Amino acid sequence: MGTKETVIPHDLQLEEAVLGALILDRHDRDEALSILNQGCFYDTTCRLVYQTVSDLSSTGEEVDMYTVSTALMDKVNPVKVVELTQRIASATSLLKHCRKLYELHMRREYIRIGQQLQARAYSQSVDVEEIMSDAQGDMLKLLKFDTANVSTIDSVVDQVFGIMLKNAEAASPLSGIGTGLSELDMHTGGLQPSDLVIVAGETSQGKTSLALTIANNAALLYDARVAFYSLEMGNTQLAARLMAQQTGVSGKSILTHRLDRGLIQLINSNTSKLCSAKIYFDDSSTTGIDSILRSIRAMKAKYDIHLVVVDFLQLVTYRTKGASREQQVGEVARALK
Repeated sequence: MGTKETVIPHDLQLEEAVLGALILDRHDRDEALSILNQGCFYDTTCRLVYQTVSDLSSTGEEVDMYTVSTALMDKVNPVKVVELTQRIASATSLLKHCRKLYELHMRREYIRIGQQLQARAYSQSVDVEEIMSDAQGDMLKLLKFDTANVSTIDSVVDQVFGIMLKNAEAASPLSGIGTGLSELDMHTGGLQPSDLVIVAGETSQGKTSLALTIANNAALLYDARVAFYSLEMGNTQLAARLMAQQTGVSGKSILTHRLDRGLIQLINSNTSKLCSAKIYFDDSSTTGIDSILRSIRAMKAKYDIHLVVVDFLQLVTYRTKGASREQQVGEVARALK
């Protein structure tokens, strides 16, 4: 009976799918490239295509089928590049696929180190201490450590002083986006970039009303561009509640009651300013965090949004199966951050 041949961990189909997505998807490309390296691609041709995409991206050049094919003219058949972009139906799972390729790369590296360690251990001419030292060095090299993200205390202090000077010279007393709630703004300086703010409270205590008030004030008073995601209410319900804040007429009455013409005209005159606010809803987003994140990235690219409201976290589903509700909410919060 023959010995079953052990296959080196790799996935050619996944490599091609990732390369196709890298060529097609400009929004997630930078994050994807930060996950990958050339060693993540087992196939020689795939490795060449990846390095070309990476080089073009790092120099700020456009990445598409034409530029990649042109750069690889003498190395890879242009038809291959076209085939890569046809092997993936969408680029929505790009980052997950990149992490899988990186995992396969790590497995191959562990096998390589293990084989070297075994060969050296059998050799009586190699000192044990040398074997241990080399093994430690090889393992440390596998640690994905980006020194570009490491800062010294003096550089961070300089950044703080820069923020202080910018705040001192600003025309507005707020350094962030105002909420229109004076006491809250006084304590926070407004909603700050990169902040994740979670509003907690019992059921029917006004969390959605507070979120709508903040979104409304941010858009109308501070000219902020706001993306609002509600997993409880439809767009018409949200709009009616925003109109209620402007008019004093309840959202329920606006949607369900028979209003006289005079009241309708009053509501119309008092909501004209609301119609000019830059508040965006996305009906296509589902309850999944990945769908919401994709929409947020698209909103940022298209409308340059400043503020995102998600109502509410406990209804957002996370990709991890078998996790408790508390764990899922924690993962959703981390993903939004």
